[in-house]
Amino acid sequence: MEEEALERVGDGELAIGSPAAAATSATSATSATSGTTIVDLLRELAPQVVGVLTRRYGNWAAAEDATQEALIAASTQWAASGVPEHPKAWLVTVASRRLIDEFRSDGARREREAALSLDAANPTSAPDPAASYDDASASAALVGAR
Repeated sequence: MEEEALERVGDGELAIGSPAAAATSATSATSATSGTTIVDLLRELAPQVVGVLTRRYGNWAAAEDATQEALIAASTQWAASGVPEHPKAWLVTVASRRLIDEFRSDGARREREAALSLDAANPTSAPDPAASYDDASASAALVGAR
């Protein structure tokens, strides 16, 4: 595979494989198809990434959301630093990490909600601080602290 770089073409898209961009870019991108834009590459890889995540985690909607987030990250990062050697692997890794973060966040939220619902169902479980307050012992503690 030959080393190629990015070049801006019409509508601000980046093209892979331009000699002019290779001269100006310190980081280069590799692609089997010369002249492919990042947008075209992302459009080609997006369904594959959704498929991998759906098979791996079993939730199509969550896989699609995580893939969209990975595509946004790729479009900004790849424009600045170039397309990685294995763009599909990069997208799957980023999307998987975002999906796992979402699952963890949802689990923590459900645990907090369950704890709050248990507390609401059993209002006597939390002691009332005002009920155990005694003016005489508080005054004695303050006098003895001097």
